[in-house]
Amino acid sequence: MKRLRRGFSLVEIVIVAGVVVVIAGLVFVALKPKANLSNSTAVSSQNQSVAKSIDSVNDLKTATNEIRNDDTSQLDTDLSGLTKDLNSL
Repeated sequence: MKRLRRGFSLVEIVIVAGVVVVIAGLVFVALKPKANLSNSTAVSSQNQSVAKSIDSVNDLKTATNEIRNDDTSQLDTDLSGLTKDLNSL
């Protein structure tokens, strides 16, 4: 009398699970460099943004120093004239 098989044996299930794990590992390894590349692109973009901010701050400091070092005698003269005009009113 022939025995009727229903379902899968434990060995068959273990073999299929092993094959699935190996394929998933290969896919993971194949896709990982692309994930690192996109991550490095995002980091590079952030670095460029920070570099622009630093340049802006340095430009502001340079402009402030130039204003401080400019000859302010003309401004003083104009201010004195405006003060005299204001006092005469």
